[in-house]
Amino acid sequence: LARLLLRKAASGDYTAAPLKIERNCKCSTRTIRRLLSGVDALIYTKMENTLALTAVHKAHRLAWEKRMVVTPQTDWERIIFFDEKRFNQDGPEGLQSY
Repeated sequence: LARLLLRKAASGDYTAAPLKIERNCKCSTRTIRRLLSGVDALIYTKMENTLALTAVHKAHRLAWEKRMVVTPQTDWERIIFFDEKRFNQDGPEGLQSY
């Protein structure tokens, strides 16, 4: 079973949960992760936290950006600049003692 899991994990972008479901394992996903982490041939790569943008999404974003472009000398009066820095007088957030 371990060889089958390793072969399947090496063939594509699988995580422990889909491997467990596909191979109908009775072990936990943590056990599968432990097995995969012990193999030097497999390299762990973190998945990106972004959604794939389609051509339609890109077109909508570009249209929004073009609508939001500020024309010089006319709209600068409507723009407000401010400093977002926040200073806590009594220590880091959540560590106040009285």
